[in-house]
Amino acid sequence: MKNRIIKIIVFVSFFLLFISFINTYLSVKLWDYDFWWHIATGRYIVEHKALPDTDPFSFVNNLEENKNPHPLREQLILKQYWLAQVVFYKVYDTFGDRGIIFLRSFILFSIIFLIFWWFNRQKVSFYITYPFLFCIFIETMIFSGERPVLFTILFSVIVFIILDDFRQRKGRLVFSLIPLMFIWANLHGGYILGIVIILAYIIAEAVHFIFKRDIFDKKVFLTLCILGLSALAVSAIIPNGFSAFLTLTSQGKAIQASVIEYQSPFRLYKAQVRPIDYEYIFLIIPASNSFIINSPSV
Repeated sequence: MKNRIIKIIVFVSFFLLFISFINTYLSVKLWDYDFWWHIATGRYIVEHKALPDTDPFSFVNNLEENKNPHPLREQLILKQYWLAQVVFYKVYDTFGDRGIIFLRSFILFSIIFLIFWWFNRQKVSFYITYPFLFCIFIETMIFSGERPVLFTILFSVIVFIILDDFRQRKGRLVFSLIPLMFIWANLHGGYILGIVIILAYIIAEAVHFIFKRDIFDKKVFLTLCILGLSALAVSAIIPNGFSAFLTLTSQGKAIQASVIEYQSPFRLYKAQVRPIDYEYIFLIIPASNSFIINSPSV
């Protein structure tokens, strides 16, 4: 009887928490200043059935004296979001502001729900899951702008869950890595994070396999390598190819200095450009410890 009451309390607690998350997400109006550029670019791509080679919204940009000194960076910015921009434009053109708000809310809530589902599958304690999800929610509110980076946040969680599912259960979800990485690479340049996750996972499993510390047999391990590397290969089938790596390596310092998204949050805290996100720090500490996986559930 006592366990049943506890389960009911846990269920109601998460239900109310999720309802409050959804209500808050849906109540945030369009606010991101880059959104209208993404919409305009999406409309340009749909109408011209081609990606822009130069900024189509500024005639002074085409003047010789205003020639961009960083052409690689310009091409990266113009073409790395094209699919997300088309999606945003189509949704906005069909449903208006409400459509974009719903899409943004759906993506953000999906991130939280997937993490909750994974925690529940790992039998993580309620006392860890509940505050962890609440902190994730607070952090997602910072990224509630209507930007293509929303897809990167969502897809990074999905890639992690797919790889973890394969490691623990040898699930068939791993076969979805190939189309997933192809779509992600055309949505946002953050697909590089997906490449890092997959490579790190393959390298870690290779070490385990070599030292006989894993449950994978040779066939399963080769399947992981082939699918993982194939997923990385198809991510190059985008307008920019792998030039994003060249841009980041050749102009990394210039980009980091001028684009706030590329700067470490701790650097921003030190410069007092951004208030300290205590929730972010809270998320890092338990996430780096294995006890979050092994904690007993309620």
